[in-house]
Amino acid sequence: MSMTPQLDLLAPWPSIAPARIGRRQSSLADAVPAYASGSDTSEAAALSMTRDAPLLREDVLRVLARHPEGLTSDEIADELGQSVLSIRPRTTELKQEGLIVDTGTRRENKSGRMASVVGLASAKGAAA
Repeated sequence: MSMTPQLDLLAPWPSIAPARIGRRQSSLADAVPAYASGSDTSEAAALSMTRDAPLLREDVLRVLARHPEGLTSDEIADELGQSVLSIRPRTTELKQEGLIVDTGTRRENKSGRMASVVGLASAKGAAA
Protein backbone atom coordinates (compact mmCIF):
# COMPACT_ATOMS: atom_id res chain seq x y z
CA MET A 1 0.00 0.00 0.00
CA SER A 2 1.43 3.38 -0.98
CA MET A 3 1.77 6.13 1.61
CA THR A 4 1.72 8.85 -1.03
CA PRO A 5 -1.75 10.23 -0.12
CA GLN A 6 -0.58 10.75 3.47
CA LEU A 7 2.64 12.35 2.33
CA ASP A 8 0.81 14.63 -0.07
CA LEU A 9 -1.25 15.93 2.85
CA LEU A 10 1.88 16.36 4.97
CA ALA A 11 3.63 18.12 2.08
CA PRO A 12 7.22 16.88 2.18
CA TRP A 13 10.17 19.14 1.37
CA PRO A 14 10.78 19.35 -2.38
CA SER A 15 13.68 21.75 -1.86
CA ILE A 16 15.76 19.15 -0.04
CA ALA A 17 15.29 16.30 -2.52
CA PRO A 18 14.18 17.58 -5.94
CA ALA A 19 12.76 14.18 -6.91
CA ARG A 20 10.27 14.20 -4.04
CA ILE A 21 6.62 15.02 -4.40
CA GLY A 22 4.55 17.55 -2.48
CA ARG A 23 4.79 21.14 -1.32
CA ARG A 24 7.21 22.86 1.05
CA GLN A 25 6.01 23.20 4.63
CA SER A 26 5.82 26.59 6.27
CA SER A 27 7.61 25.22 9.33
CA LEU A 28 10.34 22.66 9.93
CA ALA A 29 8.28 21.30 12.81
CA ASP A 30 5.54 20.20 10.39
CA ALA A 31 7.80 18.80 7.69
CA VAL A 32 8.24 15.21 6.65
CA PRO A 33 11.98 14.56 6.25
CA ALA A 34 13.32 14.11 2.72
CA TYR A 35 12.90 10.80 0.95
CA ALA A 36 13.69 9.29 -2.45
CA SER A 37 10.69 9.47 -4.76
CA GLY A 38 9.49 6.04 -5.83
CA SER A 39 11.16 4.22 -2.94
CA ASP A 40 8.67 2.73 -0.52
CA THR A 41 11.40 2.02 2.05
CA SER A 42 12.70 5.59 1.86
CA GLU A 43 9.16 6.92 2.18
CA ALA A 44 8.50 4.72 5.21
CA ALA A 45 11.77 5.83 6.83
CA ALA A 46 10.85 9.49 6.29
CA LEU A 47 7.47 8.97 7.91
CA SER A 48 9.10 7.20 10.86
CA MET A 49 11.36 10.25 11.39
CA THR A 50 8.47 12.74 11.32
CA ARG A 51 8.26 12.69 15.12
CA ASP A 52 12.01 12.47 15.80
CA ALA A 53 13.38 14.93 13.22
CA PRO A 54 12.11 18.11 14.96
CA LEU A 55 13.58 16.92 18.26
CA LEU A 56 16.91 16.14 16.62
CA ARG A 57 16.98 19.57 14.94
CA GLU A 58 16.44 21.18 18.35
CA ASP A 59 19.22 19.03 19.81
CA VAL A 60 21.57 20.06 16.99
CA LEU A 61 20.85 23.74 17.67
CA ARG A 62 21.47 23.27 21.42
CA VAL A 63 24.81 21.53 20.78
CA LEU A 64 25.91 24.25 18.36
CA ALA A 65 24.93 26.93 20.91
CA ARG A 66 27.50 25.36 23.27
CA HIS A 67 30.16 25.33 20.51
CA PRO A 68 30.41 28.79 18.92
CA GLU A 69 33.42 27.60 16.90
CA GLY A 70 31.10 25.13 15.13
CA LEU A 71 31.14 21.37 14.68
CA THR A 72 31.04 18.81 11.90
CA SER A 73 28.01 16.53 11.57
CA ASP A 74 30.13 13.68 12.96
CA GLU A 75 31.05 15.76 16.01
CA ILE A 76 27.41 16.73 16.57
CA ALA A 77 26.37 13.07 16.27
CA ASP A 78 29.04 12.03 18.79
CA GLU A 79 27.96 14.68 21.26
CA LEU A 80 24.32 13.59 20.96
CA GLY A 81 25.03 9.86 20.94
CA GLN A 82 23.28 9.58 17.58
CA SER A 83 24.18 8.16 14.20
CA VAL A 84 25.64 10.68 11.78
CA LEU A 85 23.08 9.29 9.31
CA SER A 86 20.35 10.83 11.50
CA ILE A 87 22.21 14.10 12.01
CA ARG A 88 23.38 15.01 8.49
CA PRO A 89 19.86 15.41 7.10
CA ARG A 90 18.93 17.58 10.08
CA THR A 91 21.92 19.87 9.46
CA THR A 92 20.90 20.13 5.80
CA GLU A 93 17.37 21.12 6.82
CA LEU A 94 18.65 23.68 9.34
CA LYS A 95 21.00 25.17 6.72
CA GLN A 96 18.16 25.48 4.25
CA GLU A 97 16.12 27.33 6.86
CA GLY A 98 19.03 29.69 7.53
CA LEU A 99 19.38 28.63 11.17
CA ILE A 100 22.88 27.24 10.74
CA VAL A 101 25.64 28.06 8.26
CA ASP A 102 28.79 26.54 6.85
CA THR A 103 31.58 28.35 8.71
CA GLY A 104 34.07 27.81 5.89
CA THR A 105 36.24 25.66 8.16
CA ARG A 106 36.95 22.03 7.29
CA ARG A 107 38.03 19.23 9.63
CA GLU A 108 38.75 15.58 9.07
CA ASN A 109 35.85 13.32 9.99
CA LYS A 110 35.90 9.66 11.11
CA SER A 111 36.15 8.40 7.55
CA GLY A 112 39.27 10.50 7.00
CA ARG A 113 37.58 12.94 4.63
CA MET A 114 37.34 16.66 5.11
CA ALA A 115 33.97 17.72 6.51
CA SER A 116 32.25 21.10 6.69
CA VAL A 117 32.03 22.75 10.07
CA VAL A 118 28.63 24.31 10.74
CA GLY A 119 27.64 26.88 13.31
CA LEU A 120 24.64 28.88 14.37
CA ALA A 121 23.73 31.55 11.83
CA SER A 122 23.37 34.11 14.64
CA ALA A 123 26.91 33.33 15.85
CA LYS A 124 28.35 33.97 12.38
CA GLY A 125 26.41 37.23 12.12
CA ALA A 126 27.67 38.32 15.53
CA ALA A 127 31.27 37.58 14.52
CA ALA A 128 31.04 39.53 11.27
